[in-house]
Amino acid sequence: MIRLNVPDIEGVLAEWGPRTQDYRDTVAIYDGIPVALEQLRSAGAQLAIMTSKRRFEYDRDVVSLGLDQYFDQAVVAEDIAHGKPAPDGILLAMQRLAAQPSDTIYLGDTVYDAEASAAAGVTFGFAAWNGRTPRDFTPDVSLTTPQAMLDLL
Repeated sequence: MIRLNVPDIEGVLAEWGPRTQDYRDTVAIYDGIPVALEQLRSAGAQLAIMTSKRRFEYDRDVVSLGLDQYFDQAVVAEDIAHGKPAPDGILLAMQRLAAQPSDTIYLGDTVYDAEASAAAGVTFGFAAWNGRTPRDFTPDVSLTTPQAMLDLL
């Protein structure tokens, strides 16, 4: 909204936030995500979620579905000075996990995710299970199913 010069961002968020619940039944967790995340954790992977969502959105969209239980760290918009495509969120998650770039892969599905991972110096994995084809970027690796994340270990 900043890039679009939307006036009164706080007002827009206050009005839109509650309305997202009207569309809750159109949102679903991709098949295989909880199982794959649990298997990654069981295999010893450290997992962080880095989102452009603000804390209240993260609580509403991630915590309310129980997905937060799979992550060792969560980085939300308020935690960083610059959002994607800046690398701030990835770098903070890596710092919190004491992770090295060579041991880190960032999964996403947008050009902003690809740019942020490149700026952070980490491998970018495209979440291809979303049915989309990458446009304007080339991922380092493309994962066609959530289970394919385990092949990265």
